[in-house]
Amino acid sequence: MKQRLLTVMLLMVCIVLGVIGFFLYVGQDKRPPEISLEEMNITYREGDNYDVLMKGIKAKDNRDGDLSDKVFVDRIIPTESGKAVVYYGVIDSNKNVGTATRIITYMMDAQADKNEDVDASDDDTENETQPSEENKKQETASDEKRLTPEGEAPVIALNTDHVTIAAGSEFDPLSAVQDVADTVDGADTLSQQISVEGEYDIYTPGDYNLSYYVTDSDGNTSEVMTLTLTIQ
Repeated sequence: MKQRLLTVMLLMVCIVLGVIGFFLYVGQDKRPPEISLEEMNITYREGDNYDVLMKGIKAKDNRDGDLSDKVFVDRIIPTESGKAVVYYGVIDSNKNVGTATRIITYMMDAQADKNEDVDASDDDTENETQPSEENKKQETASDEKRLTPEGEAPVIALNTDHVTIAAGSEFDPLSAVQDVADTVDGADTLSQQISVEGEYDIYTPGDYNLSYYVTDSDGNTSEVMTLTLTIQ
């Protein structure tokens, strides 16, 4: 009789502890904070502080509230098109991490110095009111390279269709994105809607195909671009 009573009591204790543990688990905050990015054109020069990159950024958490002043720049990945992908992060009091990305205009030190030299030369030059034929050609070529959507669907361009890395090396799929464009959404909005499909293992040599596409706020999807990742 005593043994049965002891068993019942132990069972009840286990049930109570289980219920308490369940409610403690359910009560945990697992929702990461959200980062919102305002649409704007940002130009960043290599080596400068991050103040310009923090413009138009807000972060909100379901429990901690406004975390805008806690947002940080995780890393900047330059591309070959004069652009860069900026990765932002923010952490709430329960260690949940929120992330966001933004595409910006990126200037290397040498490129920025060259542009400054050109500006200084233009200031010192007088009696030149008409642009040269060479400048006209450069402007035309620049316009031709600009990514322009046709119709309602957005477009995405890669800076290459083949990447080779050594086994064990880091690889960021978004570093292959050259640009995105849409008739309505800006680059900041689209950069957060880029999808990369395909599996790869950086420790296993072989060829892996990755599919890239972007979806705008109206649900229109771009054509799929394919990149082959070779791991040696």
